Amino acid sequence: MSRQRVLVLILAAMVVYFGWSRGRALIETASALSGSAASSGRRSVVGADVDQLRTAVLSRKTGVFRPGRDLFRFRAAPAKPRVNPPPPAPKPQVEKVVPTPAKPPAPQPPRIDFTYMGSFGPAGSRIAVFTDSETIYNAMVGEVIKDVFLLANIGFESVDIAFVGFPDAEAQRLAVSGS
Repeated sequence: MSRQRVLVLILAAMVVYFGWSRGRALIETASALSGSAASSGRRSVVGADVDQLRTAVLSRKTGVFRPGRDLFRFRAAPAKPRVNPPPPAPKPQVEKVVPTPAKPPAPQPPRIDFTYMGSFGPAGSRIAVFTDSETIYNAMVGEVIKDVFLLANIGFESVDIAFVGFPDAEAQRLAVSGS
């Protein structure tokens, strides 16, 4: 016999065996259930237990009935009794300290917004060259640049800049930064 026929015969034998063994058990269970269901007058479900209805639980209990708010009529809620809170504890007295007004900060000199390019000319009358990327300024010692800055001194590689209107401010030194 071929291999396929042998497998088909084995499969058929298994189906017949399981059908006979399981089918007989199902038939016996169904006949037992139908006999007991017919005698009690109710239907049953295989494998389910049905509890008996306890009518005593359904009876109305007596007691105090308190109707709630009528949803269809408006009325104010009853006022709750007011409980007086305990008096507050006395607060400790704190002395009020009046701060002395602080002196406003002293005005600061403006920030230098130009660079020192270098100097030229004879030793007695040197001329310093400055730029703010738009304008070139030439100044000698004692001259005012941009109406705010005073050229105080011209050195070999630096200048000292003082501020107009700020006599107590220290002069700032600018080094050569031109290219």
